[in-house]
Amino acid sequence: MSFWTMFAIYFPAVTGIMAGVNMSGDLKDPARSIPVGTLAAVGTGFLVYLVQIVLVGGAQTRLQLIDSSFETLCRQAFSVPVSWWCWCFCRHTVSAIGSFLGAPRVLQAVARDDLFRALRPFAKGSSRSDEPHRALLLTLAVTVAIIFYASEDSEVAHLT
Repeated sequence: MSFWTMFAIYFPAVTGIMAGVNMSGDLKDPARSIPVGTLAAVGTGFLVYLVQIVLVGGAQTRLQLIDSSFETLCRQAFSVPVSWWCWCFCRHTVSAIGSFLGAPRVLQAVARDDLFRALRPFAKGSSRSDEPHRALLLTLAVTVAIIFYASEDSEVAHLT
């Protein structure tokens, strides 16, 4: 498999936990909620993967798991293409939405810390709820630019 195919599979699996941290500015008590939420996310992920291991392990013979575990897993995963693609679509969509909502908040926080002068306009939030509308627009522009760039690259374009 190509680098981009592996990246598309692996990336959403490790970014989901960070989505909660990106939204930490909206929490009443971030010092308490972030560790509890992160540990809960890790625990939930562990349980989901543990159930998957038990289900996959129970659906194969011992010899299949020992001699050809990867090939057996691939045959099993691609034997039900509808559920596989539905699972991939849902996983990537949730990851993308989490990143798209979290990135503007991180950008707003960096702008408020005045680390880079060019980011100052993105420190301002909406008047009512302090939502990072300006940062969201910049995130949208960067996202669209990357999608257009990636659509030109033939290897990345085959992922869609």
